[in-house]
Amino acid sequence: MLDLTIVKGHDGKDSGLVSCTVTPRLEPAPVKNGVKPACSYINVELIGCDPQEGVSGNQGTILLENPKSCMISSVEKLKEQMKLLFGLRGRRVDIFTDNSLTKELSDTTKVSSLNGQTIYLAPYTGAVTGLCAPPSVSTPYCHFANVNDKLMGCVLLENPRGQKFSVEEVHKQVQKLYNKDGIKLSQSADKKKPLSSASVKDNLEKIPTDPTELMKLLSYHVVPSEEHTCRLYNDQQLDTLNNGKQIRFNEYTTPFPFARFDWKWVQTAQCATIEKSNIRACNGIIHIVDKVLQPPAGTLLDVLALDNRFTELVQLIKIAEIGDMLEGDGPFTLFAPTDDAFKRIDDAELQNIVNDKGKLKHVLFNHIFKDQICCSGLSIVAANVGYGARQLKSMSEERFTVDEMGSKTEIGGSQITECDMSSTNGVIHVLDEVILKQKRKFMGDDDFWDWFRF
Repeated sequence: MLDLTIVKGHDGKDSGLVSCTVTPRLEPAPVKNGVKPACSYINVELIGCDPQEGVSGNQGTILLENPKSCMISSVEKLKEQMKLLFGLRGRRVDIFTDNSLTKELSDTTKVSSLNGQTIYLAPYTGAVTGLCAPPSVSTPYCHFANVNDKLMGCVLLENPRGQKFSVEEVHKQVQKLYNKDGIKLSQSADKKKPLSSASVKDNLEKIPTDPTELMKLLSYHVVPSEEHTCRLYNDQQLDTLNNGKQIRFNEYTTPFPFARFDWKWVQTAQCATIEKSNIRACNGIIHIVDKVLQPPAGTLLDVLALDNRFTELVQLIKIAEIGDMLEGDGPFTLFAPTDDAFKRIDDAELQNIVNDKGKLKHVLFNHIFKDQICCSGLSIVAANVGYGARQLKSMSEERFTVDEMGSKTEIGGSQITECDMSSTNGVIHVLDEVILKQKRKFMGDDDFWDWFRF
């Protein structure tokens, strides 16, 4: 008896989640005007294989159709995401694409997967074989006929024996993975929260009224090339139309095994979260971000020096002789205490720190971290570094806990009052207190996570 559940892709086409020993024969998609459909939507199908062909009936393949023009630099990333989503723990994942897909396919066309296995494609039926005998698998949901874009492909994910999937969970996880490409499934679609009036006001206040300055700001949002988000990588910089000033892109992903419980994937442009991406226009591509991108005024030290809230911090940086580092390539993340934050330190204690250059440098390094960590990626990166404990390791070699409490975020017990001040070599987050050491919050005098530090 078949256990077949039909789910719909965003284009309304049905896709079957099958848990059985034999997959039912499915009719191919119709050919219109002599042209077979190209891959442009995502459906999910868990296909049972015939055990008589030497494959367990509990094993199968999940076919995730790859969006058009989205298969260049994301292959390894996609493999890793599949492993995280489905907990494969090193089992085989086959992802294939091939430049030969630009030509007309025949029923015997061979496509090589990344692990070297040869997979045969049947374009008229959409059949994908290789893990099973040809009669065992037939699906109309992955078409390669008349493909004019060599970047199109299909993801083959092996389902470990006996591993069960619920329809709701598959939909939810696939939606999380692909919704940033503008592809939606009919179920479990994430609802975007509307911007608060405060957020809208804050963005509007950053828009200049002078036409020349407005043109500079707008041109900073335009890159003179088509850039798909799947081609972007962490810390990549691209020139803009604003006199070549660059936008830095970052990507943050929840690590295994924590991804099984709360998987997050965030892409940012100059620390603005990319909320929707790869929207086709007649002359390019549009990515929607959650705030206005501000061209950086200079390096980290330049930005601090131009802001009268950080006169004390700039002076201490000069005394410690670390200014050259903060003007280097980076990128760095600097948690910057304001002058008011330094006033909270006892005068004698502060003077003791200033008089000892080694101690001063250690305190300043408590606030500096390698790599650009935007506010939207803080907890994700902290989970990577702290093995789930949400800690960041500073350049002083000290670890500081990142705590998110509603709209407030703290690091080392100091609250971040302003996020994502951009510079050419990193990002600045403003603090209300100086981080002298990690504030203890758990288990009396001991920090609970100290037991797990390396």
